[in-house]
Amino acid sequence: MQKLFPHSLWLPFSWLFRLGVALKNLLYDYGLMPVYRPPMAVISVGGLEIGGGGKTPILLALIRYFSNRGTDLVVISRGYKRRSEGIQCLNKETDWRVFGDEAYLVWRKTKVPVVVGKKWWAARWAVENLNPELLLVDDGFQHRALARTVDIVVSSDWDSVKSESLLPAGRLREPVKNIRRAHLYLLRQRKNPKIPHDLPAFSFSYELTRARLWPDRRELELEALKKKTLFLFAGLGRPENFLESANRWELSVAGSYFMPDHHPYKQVELDWLVEKSKTVGADFLATTEKDAVRLSGLKLPDFSLVVLEIDCKIEGEELFFRKLEDRLFGRTFV
Repeated sequence: MQKLFPHSLWLPFSWLFRLGVALKNLLYDYGLMPVYRPPMAVISVGGLEIGGGGKTPILLALIRYFSNRGTDLVVISRGYKRRSEGIQCLNKETDWRVFGDEAYLVWRKTKVPVVVGKKWWAARWAVENLNPELLLVDDGFQHRALARTVDIVVSSDWDSVKSESLLPAGRLREPVKNIRRAHLYLLRQRKNPKIPHDLPAFSFSYELTRARLWPDRRELELEALKKKTLFLFAGLGRPENFLESANRWELSVAGSYFMPDHHPYKQVELDWLVEKSKTVGADFLATTEKDAVRLSGLKLPDFSLVVLEIDCKIEGEELFFRKLEDRLFGRTFV
């Protein structure tokens, strides 16, 4: 939508948006809005921007870390673009559309219960019905009605974030100065990141760990994959990050096509992607795990599709988790 009009035409609406955000935060800062405070620790993984910051891989890394230590945890998510109402608990195989693609992917990879709904209400439901030791909140930085022990902010690049405009002229959900509410900051592929407010900052990158043929999930050797040519497609908030990562992983990319974030694929679109791949001489179609969730129920005629599975690598990971645990043990709510 923003591409249809000059940036300057959106600025008055961004100023109104800024005013609304400032008023909301002022009410929370002075304790004039109700806040639900769970009886256990709460970690939020959020961001200042809309889409594409890398929150889901970080959330998965946190789940692995605490699950490996035997922590009983539950993930709270709004279930973006889900086809359901009220509170839903994802703890068994079901239709991904009921919970949204991201919530379903988190459950499928970890088998940790995911409760979707309005965040403070979903958290209350999880406390009353599941009673976990830890709540992990997906995309919770702006949801101040739910108190957190730790706020982690994730973004692709500090320099680009601080030069962005607020919605709807830009991608920011709130002014960059509000990052001072966070306790830890994670940025993609930036060595020794420096940001204001003395906020502990760590860089992270995506590592390609596995490639699986779709839909049977048979694993393909990564070295063998590097000898093939790929046609990339995805529905992502920041598709340029996918292309950048593919180049860094030394994959041979013959072409690409990207759709809006969370795009619900149709059979005719998949058929078109197959024909496009053949036209450019690609050996495989290739996409992300989140996109593979949204391909459920479709058929792939006479072509091979590879799903690229990634993990995130945090520079200084030991120090990051030590600072995270120090904050958790302090049990200071915000």
